[in-house]
Parts: sequence; C-alpha cells; structure tokens
Amino acid sequence: MLSRGRLSEVFAPRLDTPSVREMELVVCAADLARRVGDASGAARYLAIADSWARSVQAWTATSNGPYAPRPYYLRLTKDRAPDRPTTYGTGDSGPSTADHRAVADPTFLELVRLGSSGSTTRSS
Repeated sequence: MLSRGRLSEVFAPRLDTPSVREMELVVCAADLARRVGDASGAARYLAIADSWARSVQAWTATSNGPYAPRPYYLRLTKDRAPDRPTTYGTGDSGPSTADHRAVADPTFLELVRLGSSGSTTRSS
C-alpha cells in the first residue's frame, strides 16, 4: 500500500483525482447552498462536480496499456497522463519500478458506487 505521503503525489479513480471525495463534498456543498436559497452557488458547485466527473476517465484510463485493446482504469497515475509510460515504485513488496499502465485494480468501481459513472458506462 502506498503511504499517505506518497498518495498525495498520485491520481487514482478511488483516491486522489478530484473524483470521489471532492465530488461528494462539492455535491454536498451544492445541496447546502440550495437549502439556504443560493441557487447560483448550488449551480456553480454542481458544474465543478460535473466537470470533474467528465475528466476522471481522461486522468486515469489508459487506451494503450498492455491488458486490453479498449481503455481501462489504472490503479493510479503520477501525472494525470495515463497513456504516458510513467513509472513509479509500487510498494507492498512489489516491483521497485512499474509502468503505471501495467498496474490496474478494481478501485474504479468506487466511481460506480458513488454515482459518478454508470454501471454500464463503457470507457470508449
């Protein structure tokens, strides 16, 4: 597992793209703004969340990785460039250097669980 300090250096569908935690918080802020009568604030917050939701795939899905001819989500990226052959140390007794396109896991399911991606959404 990456340490908390190292997590701040990466982007992952579940963790560090402004997708899961931040989208939840921004949507909650929109709801609060709506409840106090601030319609323009609510719209602004929802626009931010929608923009982030549209960007998650560009930030974390590779279209040229080794596992499939179709795009798939990576565990994380260091540079929001999932098609670039960026390397990093995986930790957890894993390889000291790995191309991020070769490291995949099911964390993208958080996008479905939290509603920022549909269960039948295809990645292109």
